[in-house]
Amino acid sequence: MQRIPSSVKYKKRFLRWFLNTQLTEENDVTWFLEDLLVDDQALSRLRFVEKLDQSPKGIIISTLPEDEPFIFFKGSVQSDNVYTAYHELQLYDDELFYVQIKFPRLEHNRLYQMLLREERTAERKNKAIATHLLNHLLKTEQEALIREKIDWALDTKNEAMFHHYVKELKDLTEELS
Repeated sequence: MQRIPSSVKYKKRFLRWFLNTQLTEENDVTWFLEDLLVDDQALSRLRFVEKLDQSPKGIIISTLPEDEPFIFFKGSVQSDNVYTAYHELQLYDDELFYVQIKFPRLEHNRLYQMLLREERTAERKNKAIATHLLNHLLKTEQEALIREKIDWALDTKNEAMFHHYVKELKDLTEELS
């Protein structure tokens, strides 16, 4: 039995609640969300956000009377066609898909706030891992370059340069520890 990640469980729990309490009519948004509930892979690529300002593509689902109920966008292209969003989500199954949900009193909804908090925590964790990996790769490359300079100093019998680069390598190695 495959274990479902906790973030997918939170997303399912919220989407079930949203379907049952916020959407009143059978429409394409309902169909779209019901389909998501059974697609763990798609749910794992969804990122719930407070605002879609910087997101490359995503959807806004709103139950507020002054808003459009559904907007899909990719770059500067926008559409209210749920099927377009569905096909984009299914076709590009290796890309993240951002979702902003708007409904009355969302700031007081503990389930949605918990989901947003988990998304922010996961994003910070991913950024920290990426930063750590990048720093490690940069240090490894720097170490390889210093080793080449040590070899060059040995080949040219330049004792001063050899000692300089050995000290530099030692400092870098201590920094990595």
